[in-house]
Amino acid sequence: MPKYKHMLPEEEILWDRFLSTHEKEYLYFEYDVHIGKGIPPPPETPPEYVRMIKATSQKRIDAVGYTPEAIHIFEVRPHAGLPSLGALLGYKTLYTDTFKPTKPLTLNLVSDILSPDDEKLFRDNKINIFLV
Repeated sequence: MPKYKHMLPEEEILWDRFLSTHEKEYLYFEYDVHIGKGIPPPPETPPEYVRMIKATSQKRIDAVGYTPEAIHIFEVRPHAGLPSLGALLGYKTLYTDTFKPTKPLTLNLVSDILSPDDEKLFRDNKINIFLV
């Protein structure tokens, strides 16, 4: 069973490295945070399956960290690239729609490798990069 809900073993290693130097900066973390509406079930779907369909089709954020000043959305991905950038940008919109936060949101990438081109794209989109 994963240590952090829905993270793969290689993602857990990266997250543990991040936490070893940054955990005390946060009040707490939530994992596998479901956002968005998911896929609408067909009208004839039995009620006991509606919740399951929603939960399995919603987008899920790896980790969300909370500080007194802000909410921090984390994507944890080895060898990160454009898919991680797109995920984070989408997560910001869907998190806002789902939870209506009153604190500012920050986007954060935790990875081990990032090409110079991808690094530029992340920085241009104001995404914090943590290479661990």
